[in-house]
Formats: sequence, C-alpha cells, structure tokens
Amino acid sequence: MIVVFIVCAISGVSLFLFSLSMLDRVRLRRKIRTQWGKEIPTNRFDSEESLSETFHADNTDMDAVSEIDDWTWDDLNGYEIFEKINHTYSSIGAEMLYTTLRRFQFTSQHLEKLERNVTFFQENPAVREKCEYAFASLGKQANNFVLSYLQEGKQKEIGSLKLFLFLGCLPLGGLLVSFFSPKVGLLFFIGSICLNIFIYMQKKAKIEVELTAMSYLVRMLSTAKRLTIFEHPYQKDLIGTLKPVQSILKLGFCFRVKSNTEAELIMEYLNSMFLVPLIAYQLVLTKVHHHRQEMVTIRKMIGEMETALSVLNFRLVNPDYCIPNLSGNKIHFEATNLYHPLVDNPVKNPVSWSKNTLVTGSNSSGKSTYVKAIAVNAMLAQTIHTVMADQCQLSYGHIYSSMAVNDDLLANESYFIAEIKSIKRVLDRVMRYEPCYCFIDEILRGTNTVERIAASASIVNWLASYPSLAFVATHDNELTTILEKSCENLHFSEVVTQKEGISFDYRVKNGPTKSRNALRLLEVMHYPETIIQKAQQEAVFFDKEKQWATYQ
Repeated sequence: MIVVFIVCAISGVSLFLFSLSMLDRVRLRRKIRTQWGKEIPTNRFDSEESLSETFHADNTDMDAVSEIDDWTWDDLNGYEIFEKINHTYSSIGAEMLYTTLRRFQFTSQHLEKLERNVTFFQENPAVREKCEYAFASLGKQANNFVLSYLQEGKQKEIGSLKLFLFLGCLPLGGLLVSFFSPKVGLLFFIGSICLNIFIYMQKKAKIEVELTAMSYLVRMLSTAKRLTIFEHPYQKDLIGTLKPVQSILKLGFCFRVKSNTEAELIMEYLNSMFLVPLIAYQLVLTKVHHHRQEMVTIRKMIGEMETALSVLNFRLVNPDYCIPNLSGNKIHFEATNLYHPLVDNPVKNPVSWSKNTLVTGSNSSGKSTYVKAIAVNAMLAQTIHTVMADQCQLSYGHIYSSMAVNDDLLANESYFIAEIKSIKRVLDRVMRYEPCYCFIDEILRGTNTVERIAASASIVNWLASYPSLAFVATHDNELTTILEKSCENLHFSEVVTQKEGISFDYRVKNGPTKSRNALRLLEVMHYPETIIQKAQQEAVFFDKEKQWATYQ
C-alpha cells in the first residue's frame, strides 16, 4: 500500500510539472511573437556589473583593434544605448551584444558577417522565431560565470563521485526494502532523502558559483543542439563543433532553468533527493576541461546570432537609420539628419567633420547633445553598422571622450586633476598616430579663465598635428578667435523674450556664437535692476579695454 502511494505521488507530481512546463512554453512563444519589432522594456536581468565583468574578462576576440574604454562608455551613456538595442532573451546574447558595442575592428569583415546574419533573419521570420524561442528557453542568468569558467578552466572538486553515486542510490534502495518490510523501507527512504538534501544544500552553499556556471554551460550546449535542427547561417558550424561534447547533453535534465517558479523549485528538491546535480557536475567536469575551446566557439556563435537579432529589431523600431559607408584613409565624418538615439522627438542636424571643430552656445542650447550624437553614432557605425541618420560616411577610428568628469573624492583628487587625467588618456591614444575621434565637453572647466583658455587652445592646436579629429564644446568664445585658422566653428543659439523667457531651436549653425543673452536672461528672471545695469557696464568696459574694471 505504501509503495503504491509513493508511486502515485511521484506520478502526480510529474504530471503537474509537465502541465506547468507546457503552460510556460505557450506563454513564452506568445511573448516572443508579440514583442518582435518593439522596444523591450528595461530588462533588469542584464546588470551592467555582470556584463562589464564579462566584457573585461573576454579575451576570445584577439582580432579587435579598438575598444570603448570605461570613461568613454560612461560619457556616452553606453549602458542606456545597450538597453535601447538589447532584444536578447539569453545572457549569452546580452553579453555578446555588450561586447560588440565596446570592441571592434578597423576592417569590414565583422560588419559584413553581421549584415549577412541580419539579412537572413529578416528574410526568414519563421526561423528567426524558432531561434528566439531557443534563446528564451536558455534564459537570463546574470553573473553566470560561463566565460571565466571556460577561460580559466576551473576544476574545483566537490567530493567523491563514487560516494555521491552511493548516496544517490540509497532512496531507491529504500523503495526496494519497502516491498519486504514497508515500515523499515519507508524510514530508510525518508532518512536517505533527508540526508541527501542536507548534503546537497551544504555543498551548494559552498560551490554556488561552480554549480551556476556548470548549469548554464550545459543548458547553453542544449540550446546549441536545438539550433542545429533547422537551417540558418550557423547550422553546419554548430553541428561540427558540438560533436565532441554531445555526451554532456545526456545530463541536460540535471541543469534546468533557474526561474524560481513552483515547477523549478519542486524539480530542484527532487534532484537533490538523489544528489543528481552533484553527480552530474562531477561527470561533466572532465569533459569540459578537454573541450573548452569548442564550448568557447559555441558560446560565440550563439551570441552572434542574438546580436544580429537585436540589431534587426533595433532597426525595425527605429526606421530612420542608415547603413554607413565606412571608407577612406583620412579620418572624417559626414552625415545628414543625424540624431541621438536616446532623445525623444530629436531635432536632426547635419555633420560635416573633417577638421578640428569648436562648438559654442549657452547651456541647454543643444551643443553637448550634438557632440554626443556624433560620438554615439561613430560607435554604432563601427560596431553594429547602424547610424541614426539619413546617410552617413566616415572612416574607421578609435573613439575617446572626456565629458562627464567627476571629483574622485576617494583618491583625494580635485575636479581639475580628474579632468586633466581624463584628457591625458585621450592625448596618449592620439600620440600613437592612429586615427581617433576625440570628443571633449567644456574643456578644462575646472581651472581659472586665463589658464583654461591658454591650455585649451594649446591642446586643440596640438591635436591638429596628428591623424585624429577633435570635437570640442566650450563656453570660451575666445577660443573661436585664437583657433579660427586651424578649427571650424559651429554654434547653437537661443532666443530670450520677456514674454516666453528662453527658447531653443537646437539647430547647429556655422560660425562662432555671437549672442550674449546671459544678462538678458537675468532681466527676464527679474533680477534686481542695479545688478543687471552694473553687469552690463562691466561687460562693455571689458570689450573696450580688454580688462576688467575695479569695483569702487
């Protein structure tokens, strides 16, 4: 009677789990179908800490010659750009997309490969949906440590395989004993289960990282196997690369998606009763060690497929894009109706940049957004072959910026020290005589006026001696005069009226700014009249005498 009850209970749980699994699959397919061609809301499973850690640990792409460093990435709101493009369903895809946006080559091969994949998925929507379902089944798992696990070849033993096998068989022994002595068999069955769950939980707490990495790694291989069933650009390569590691997939049932659903929690407890995860871990460990390179290659192929899908979806969501023409030996950037992808209802502006350029204008007039729009699109052009413009032509080049400088209080550094360190790393790259797009916002704002203008003019003039381009946003109109022979001048302007206050058109205009609306704005904001009159007198005196009057 007891044996029948146990068998019925196990059968009932299995049927319940199967029903939940089928329901989850239906929901997942519906989600994939409805979200295609749309911008997915921010996915908190893709934490930047995890993505950045994986990016810095990734040394698989030795052909890359340029990298968006952390400072530039932060300046350009790189993670927000990533989120805007991110349409991945697996962490492998998210990690590859993040790395793709930060590391690139000065050749067209990687871009041509990306375009072939994008075109294939665009022309084969049924295959695209099958691939997305496979990636979604793999799922998200930040800090999965798969890459570092493969590169470092961790082989941390978690115990004796023979002992785990023995303990795992004890509950089955209890069931057999139940046929002859129901009470003894039941006690033996329950006792061995409790012992195994205790051992599993104890081991799991100590080796969480290893179990997590192994689990996601095996499920990655299972996803790759699923992708070999139907035709796509990576099918043949996946089939060949999977052959040496096929046997690992027999243990795939041991490494289910950690979704925290009722079905998942029940399955974990069932596995722990028989120490299945620990046994599987030990069996897979040796295989992984001997075929690490194949697994690195499989991870890269899966990531490239999802990256292509994200790029395609990004283009569908943002139809006002173009595929850039990357050509020419001399560094340059030309575009019509270029805009920033993170700005809602953006004002589009032209770009004609083949000479160091100064852009002036008041705060909030649009100059910083314009500079960032050029920098972001220079990055997107060389990484995902996509530019937010009607047309764009540019050459390959490193991308370095110095914009969002913050005081490093922990290092006891002033704003100015942090700023000159930021600019120095840009100069170090330029001195290698490699093409570099340099973006500096409010150059040397952290020091006094005279030295700021003198040093800024010297830096920008120095940059002209190298095969790089500088785009500098500044409030110092004096620079436009000092550097008028060596730099192009652009500006943004505003209109100040008594009725409407200040307004902007966000249109870039040729030449340096001529407006001086700061005092006019004080008047509109109803500052005391004596303050405004005195300020106007001081400004007129300075324009005439080139020095400041002394207050009496």
